Amino acid sequence: RHNLQLRGLVVLLISKAAGPSSVNDSCQNYDMVSGIYSCQRSLAEITELIHTALLVHRGIVNLSELQSSDGPLKDMQFGNKIAILSGDFLLANACNGLALLQNTKVVELLASALMDLVQGVYQENSTSAKENSIIDDIGISTWKEQTFLSHGALLAKSCQAAMELAKHGAEVQDMAFQYGKHMAMSHKAQEKGRLDYAKLRETIKAGKGVTSAIDLCRYHGNKALAALESFPPSQARSALENIVFAVTRFS
Repeated sequence: RHNLQLRGLVVLLISKAAGPSSVNDSCQNYDMVSGIYSCQRSLAEITELIHTALLVHRGIVNLSELQSSDGPLKDMQFGNKIAILSGDFLLANACNGLALLQNTKVVELLASALMDLVQGVYQENSTSAKENSIIDDIGISTWKEQTFLSHGALLAKSCQAAMELAKHGAEVQDMAFQYGKHMAMSHKAQEKGRLDYAKLRETIKAGKGVTSAIDLCRYHGNKALAALESFPPSQARSALENIVFAVTRFS
C-alpha cells in the first residue's frame, strides 16, 4: 500500500542507469555488481530505513483526540511508545549506515532530507487541523511545496547522493535530483487521484445537482417523445423512442 520498496528500487535503478564515472575515488574500494556499487546498494537500504521509520512514527496516536470507542488508553500509550522506539531504532541504523559510507556530502544530503520530512509532516498536520475552518483548497504552489518536503525530498536527495557516491559531476547529480523529485511528486499526485467512487457517488446524490439533472433530462426526453407523435407509427419511430428511453433511464 505504501510502496515500501519503491525508493530503494529507484536509487538502485538510477545508479545503474548512470553507471560509473571517470573519477570514482569514493567507491574505488567497493565492488561493483550489475553496474551498481555496493555503497550505492547500502544507500538504497538507508533510504528505505528512513522512509519506514517515518511511516512508523506517523502511526503515533494523538491521545488528546481519543474516543472511548478507540480502545483503552493504556493500550494506546503503549503503542505510541513502541512506535517511537521502533522508529528511532530504524533511524539509528540509518545513521550508522550513513557514517560507514564515509562521505560527508552524502550525510549532509540525507540529513537535510530528514529535516525536510519532519517539516513537511508538520505542515501537513497543521493543514489537517485547519481543514474544518478552511473552505478553499490549498493553492497548487503550496501543495507542491508540502509534497516535496514530505514525499519528494528523500527520494530526490537519495538519487543525488547515489551520483555523489560514484563521483559524477554536478550536472548528472542535478538530473538525478530532478528525476527523484518529479517522480515522487507524480506518484503522490497519482495516489491522491484515486477516488473513492462509492463515497463520491453518495456525496453527489445527497446534493440537489443530480435531482435537477434528472428532472431536466426527463423534461427534454418527454419533449422529444411528444415531437415524435407527429410522425406515423413505424419501426423507425419506435427506434427513435427507444433511444429516448435509453438516455433518460437512470439506475
